Amino acid sequence: MANFNAHLTGGAIAGITAAGGALAMGWVKPLPALAVAAVGFVAALAPDVDHDHGRPIRYVFGLATLLLPSATLYRVAPLTETTQLAVGSWVIMALAVAFPIRWVFTKMTVHRGIFHSVPATLIFGCLMFLVAARREAALGMQLAVGVAGALGYFAHLLLDELWAVDFNGRKVRVKKSFGTAIQLWGVSAPSSLLAYGLLLALAPLVYQNLKDGELTEQTYDRWVLRDQAPESMRPITRTLRRKIHRLPDNVKGAPQAPKKVGPGR
Repeated sequence: MANFNAHLTGGAIAGITAAGGALAMGWVKPLPALAVAAVGFVAALAPDVDHDHGRPIRYVFGLATLLLPSATLYRVAPLTETTQLAVGSWVIMALAVAFPIRWVFTKMTVHRGIFHSVPATLIFGCLMFLVAARREAALGMQLAVGVAGALGYFAHLLLDELWAVDFNGRKVRVKKSFGTAIQLWGVSAPSSLLAYGLLLALAPLVYQNLKDGELTEQTYDRWVLRDQAPESMRPITRTLRRKIHRLPDNVKGAPQAPKKVGPGR
């Protein structure tokens, strides 16, 4: 497999490429393009997060400990109603990511498992696209961040596959690790099924956002609380209504929040 420095180089190339493409497409301005490049750079380290003692897991979980609580507070307004609530929520989420979530993650993952796969690449890109959403932001930034995330992630897998082929001898020698990075199915069937299930859950949210500029929380409000999901999704959304919100089928829940569309959406 490629070493850490090779992945850093690949991430830098992926990030710069994504940022340059986003600028050329008119998705972002020069300053936000720096953030897009950073996403591609970090994404190239993400697949090795399943290596329990490697540097990527330390870096990725270190960033996640800082960024995930902050992103949650930014997106979930009720958590910021008071300073004490905001600080307390941030600390609790940061500790949860740094300790129990990381511990469970290391116990449930194996190196070169489902994290080194095509569905994992698509999942990462979808998550980056959805996390980058802001009510005031243009759709272009989401597209740029999503593409940068997927491109950086895939660059890592591609480098691992290239390093699995030895060109130094008289004959090209293919190592046993070849084919374990860019794969469609991991070594564990349950984790592979879970990955494809997560991808199927994220895909309609991304589609809805692309189609109507509707953010994830607005889709949830409309599909679950107001029972306006497509027919194919209603078995799932109505289960959520009953189990989480204690609402019967075909009865409107909380009123839908007004939809705010920023420039560029």
